[in-house]
Amino acid sequence: MLEFYLTIEYGRLDFELTPDTQLVCASIHGRALVSPILKEESKWPPDDDWPWIPFYYYNVAWERTEAVFKIIYYDVQVGEGNPNEVECVIKGQTFRIGATVTACPIGRFGRICMERCQCYNGASCHSFNGACKCAPGWIGRHCTIENPEVRISLPSSELTDLRYGQELQLTCTAYKFPLANITWFFENDVSKTEKPPEVKDRNSTHLNISSLLPQYEGHVTCEAVSTSGEKYNDAVDIRIAGCRDNLYGERCDQTCDCTGPATCNRTLGCVCPEGVSGDGCPRPEDADNQFTLLVISLTSSGVVMLLVIVIILLHRQNNRLRVGPIDDPEIFKLGQKMQAVMPRERGPSSSSIDMDMLKEREIDRGRLQIGQLLGEGAFGHVVKATLEQPEEGDVVVAVKKLKDNAETTARTDLLRETCIMLLCGDHDNVIGLKGICFRDGPLQLVLEYAEHGSLLHLLWTLRAESKLNRTVLVNKRHIFENMMVGVCCGLEHLASQRLVHRDIAARNILICGKGTAKIADFGLARDTYAVGYHRQERGNELLPLKWMAPEGLKNEAMFTHKSDVWSFGVLLWEVAQLGRTPYPGMDGADRIYDALRNHFRLPRPQLCTEERYQLMLKCWKFNEKRRPDATTVRKQLEADPNGFFYFNVPTAAVEAAAPVTPV
Repeated sequence: MLEFYLTIEYGRLDFELTPDTQLVCASIHGRALVSPILKEESKWPPDDDWPWIPFYYYNVAWERTEAVFKIIYYDVQVGEGNPNEVECVIKGQTFRIGATVTACPIGRFGRICMERCQCYNGASCHSFNGACKCAPGWIGRHCTIENPEVRISLPSSELTDLRYGQELQLTCTAYKFPLANITWFFENDVSKTEKPPEVKDRNSTHLNISSLLPQYEGHVTCEAVSTSGEKYNDAVDIRIAGCRDNLYGERCDQTCDCTGPATCNRTLGCVCPEGVSGDGCPRPEDADNQFTLLVISLTSSGVVMLLVIVIILLHRQNNRLRVGPIDDPEIFKLGQKMQAVMPRERGPSSSSIDMDMLKEREIDRGRLQIGQLLGEGAFGHVVKATLEQPEEGDVVVAVKKLKDNAETTARTDLLRETCIMLLCGDHDNVIGLKGICFRDGPLQLVLEYAEHGSLLHLLWTLRAESKLNRTVLVNKRHIFENMMVGVCCGLEHLASQRLVHRDIAARNILICGKGTAKIADFGLARDTYAVGYHRQERGNELLPLKWMAPEGLKNEAMFTHKSDVWSFGVLLWEVAQLGRTPYPGMDGADRIYDALRNHFRLPRPQLCTEERYQLMLKCWKFNEKRRPDATTVRKQLEADPNGFFYFNVPTAAVEAAAPVTPV
């Protein structure tokens, strides 16, 4: 949903707007609502109508404003090529209003840009999830930790489509340490060529390559030495695609000027297409006639040989269309990697991943048409894509993959997620695995697409709507009640498969179709979400500490399906608190564990019944054996479908986030 105001200054229209003026508006794409606010009306000026971005921020000149149009888009199109347009007819004249949504305003993020970013020291904030992209020289979740480093910056975002003879400039800059010297190193020997000139500034050096030559290909490293002798380096990879158009030769200094079907080869100059030879490259139809005469003159043995060649080619083509056999080395290698990350809770009976399972789930990368970005982090991203299915019809999917700079832990997480989803099988309340791509490139997961996004984003939207109209909570209560029952059904299925999710939270519940909640094990959520994950003092792994059961906080090997029940209790609290983060101001595994051991629990949200809070407390029993299982929790939810948003609460209840209190 996108809501904004359009001011109409005096003189912009050739007629006067009055309360009697008939106004008819319709959205060009999707649903939209247009509400005019005229100067003659009692609520003028409408300073307080917009709850998040006050009008005074934009210095609206009300004395020169004739009217304001409040426009709400319910189906927002994102991107430069997707304008959100509304067409209005006023006194016989047609006006078109458009807004292009590219990102949230600076300092905001979330589904409707209502969340405040917490990124500092020049960091940028991801509009989707608030993740901070630190400026050079800074690291940390909020980019508040100084990080001595060097960075190579390029004139363009990537070293793509480089050509021989092209000019290239690289800049190496030192951050957060006193610089003594910077030196450039090439992978190949460039001593026989003229050394590229360097221009040095106070904290950086510019390397100017006037003409790219073959010896410049490979890694180019910048090494900086501090005044105390410490070394820092960064590297880029130069790959040259060939000569510029119409040039060839060792230095790309000769001109092709080819005619007819001939093409310019970097080494040979003008060359004819395959199967065509001779001066001037004879036309293809002439070559076809010569080939026909040759076939007619073949002997019987030649015909047999030709048939054998055709059979071999057809066999090879058929093999390309089929997934490789079970002894395929690529499948075997992937199976071995998954065996190494097999979930411990599966037990010794699950000795390996079935090779047939991998064979059936393989998807050719060529069947995927990649679309817009859905989520991005430091090491990976999720994109929307179209999976081509000639027999069943194309389907929209989500593709999750790692970036080239992904750390080993991120690669292990993706392997583990692949393993779990293969073992889990299909269920209505678990996000579906369409297939995997592992041949001719890095591992990719092809997942069911959730068109409504995460439950966390829906809760943020509901919180914003409830500020303007509290009845929306009661009207939408049944939707979120059904979602919680669905999540419980998904947990029952995971428990039956002896699988533990370990990260049940609103951010990992995706909403599909007409409100079906599906558990998604987005291991990349640790990478892409700015809130909810913290590092343990004893390691570098990001963990959802505030959702973890005590046994997990104390010993990561102690996760069971009862641990997921604890996390589900926190999820119920998230829903009742409209997407707020639990235990505000409390960080660190030991601190949270000590609080829980001393009988501290999250307080009862003002937007839920006492019976629903008692169910949360049952999920939060310190001794896991005393917690109910997912089936018991589901039955209690079904028996009491009015636990959320039940009371006619004051607005303060929607605004407030209660502190941690003992029970």
